[in-house]
Amino acid sequence: MTTGQLDQAVGFRATDGQVKRVVRLNVGLNGSPFSADDIKSIIGNEIEIDSSFVHVSEWQGQEEPTLVVAGLTTKSEWSFSYDVKKLCDLLNQDAIAFKIGGKGVLQYRSQFTGTKDEFNENYFV
Repeated sequence: MTTGQLDQAVGFRATDGQVKRVVRLNVGLNGSPFSADDIKSIIGNEIEIDSSFVHVSEWQGQEEPTLVVAGLTTKSEWSFSYDVKKLCDLLNQDAIAFKIGGKGVLQYRSQFTGTKDEFNENYFV
């Protein structure tokens, strides 16, 4: 099952009895110690990746190449948010925007001390 086969944000695969949530992440690449391919490999341990591409976005007024990854997960929103927080820490990112089951989240790294913005659909690829 791929994200393109789901007409809603959540699907059920009868063959294995698991609920699959559609997830999409926007991962900034500036300041990351890893390449886009390395990051896809890391993310691929947590979700079934359906598609990915690099897009030039903006973060805090600066252009930033952004890895956009879409896929499926069986994790809950809370568990997935925790994994994204760990990913922020690993990649040296202030925050990573993602959607899970259609809900948008802007997850910040553990040590972030600045002003935290809310998820904004206008900035999500």
